[in-house]
This record gives sequence, structure tokens and C-alpha cells, in this order.
Amino acid sequence: MNKPFVFIFGAAAGAVAALMLSPNSGERNREIVADKVDYYSAHGEQIFQQAADSVRGKVGGTSEDASAAAADDIREKINEARDRIAEQITRNNAAQEVAADVADVAEESAAPEEAAK
Repeated sequence: MNKPFVFIFGAAAGAVAALMLSPNSGERNREIVADKVDYYSAHGEQIFQQAADSVRGKVGGTSEDASAAAADDIREKINEARDRIAEQITRNNAAQEVAADVADVAEESAAPEEAAK
């Protein structure tokens, strides 16, 4: 079954149960129902529009909040990646300096051996 049908069926069953268990007389219940029907027929479109605007406002606000949160998450991940890259570059530069120093020491230590030959 689809959800709207189940919802409408449940609402109708609840309304019937409320009328049957009401402490008012049947005549008074009919008056109340007739008054509500008249009110909602006259103001139904306005009430529906207010409800629709309220839902749009909440959904729009949630969407904007979610977009802002997503942007913050992306910004944070970019900053973390930038920090990792900078750290790796620093390590690579240090490794290159060590390699250059080792090469210099190796050349210096090989030079006296060649001079002794």
C-alpha cells in the first residue's frame, strides 16, 4: 500500500472513532463537524498556502544549512590536504639535502683515495 492512502485511511478511522467516543450528543457533533467543514472550505486555500510556505521555508533553510555545512567540510578537507602536501614537500626537501650531503661526503672521501693512488 502506498503511504498517502494509509495515512488518509488512518485519519478517517481516527475521526470516526473520535466521533463515536465523544461525550457530546450526535446533534452537537454534527454541528461541530459542519462548522469545521464550513471554516476549512472558506479558508482551506489560505491554510494550505501557509502550510506550504512554512514547509518551503524549513526545507529551504535546511538546504542552505546543509550546503554551508558541506562547504565547511570541503574547506576543512582541502586545508588538511594542503597541510599534508606541505609536510611531504618539507620531508622531500630535507631528504634531498641529506642526499646532497651524503654525495658530497662520498666525493670527499673518494678524493683522498684517488690522490693516494
